[in-house]
Formats: sequence, C-alpha cells, structure tokens
Amino acid sequence: MLLLKWPPGPANLDWGVWILAYFGYAYIIAAAIYYVKTDK
Repeated sequence: MLLLKWPPGPANLDWGVWILAYFGYAYIIAAAIYYVKTDK
C-alpha cells in the first residue's frame, strides 16, 4: 500500500499512510473491546 503512488491527502501525507493509520487505530480499538468482552 505504501509503495503505490498516492496523491497527497490531508496534512500533505499520502493516502496510503492515512489508510494504514486508520486500520491501526481500528485494530487497537477492536482488540480492546475483545479483551474486555472475553476477559482474556
């Protein structure tokens, strides 16, 4: 994803960086909810 040529997005960062960051945040939130629900 980061190897593709993306047009500049917000804050002059590539869209690939933004997508990777948002997936990272979604993963952390999902992992936290899973941890609370399963108590593991």
